[in-house]
Amino acid sequence: MRKVFLWTVCSVFMIAQSGWGISTRDLEIKKEGNRSVSLNIEIPERLASLDEIYEAPAKLDPKLLLHIQNAHGIYEAQLKIKELLDYLYEKYGFQLVFVEGAAEALDREYMRLFPDSDRNLAFADTLAQRGELTGVEYYLMNAPQDVEVIGIEQAELYRANYETFKKIYLSESLIQQFVNDYDARLEMLSSRYLSSDARRLLAEWKKFG
Repeated sequence: MRKVFLWTVCSVFMIAQSGWGISTRDLEIKKEGNRSVSLNIEIPERLASLDEIYEAPAKLDPKLLLHIQNAHGIYEAQLKIKELLDYLYEKYGFQLVFVEGAAEALDREYMRLFPDSDRNLAFADTLAQRGELTGVEYYLMNAPQDVEVIGIEQAELYRANYETFKKIYLSESLIQQFVNDYDARLEMLSSRYLSSDARRLLAEWKKFG
């Protein structure tokens, strides 16, 4: 299990219609051929639910990656992420976490502003409640020393994407005008060419969207 990797692309989306995690699932991976092995990882239903398993082409030195989806800014989800990472470390020895939004290794000392751990953890909890600290960062505050959290971003591409986002956001009024004009044009064409039932169906489809 030393070579098992944990992939956190922003963290765990665990909110289901029925509550935290729909079921406890075993993740079983098998290798074909003479070196057949199986690996079982149990995900407790109180922490997360397993949505999908992807098995890559067979290779001699396979790696296991868990992709944890996140409900951003939701305090309860961040606590579950922290608890899940604790669980995976204690039971299966997961030591490496990859995160989005960072381009280098995260420094656990960065958030230790006070001389005692209790105040540091209380400060981290306050930030998590305000949506300013992720469950992974919260976990790193008090994680074992052999745990490493590494950012997967390329800073140049991240900056370029951010600049593009700003341009689109600042053009919101132009975009909305385009959408309004498009809707007006669609309404005119539908009244000219569609039956009343088709127009009613189109209106319901737009409301659903």
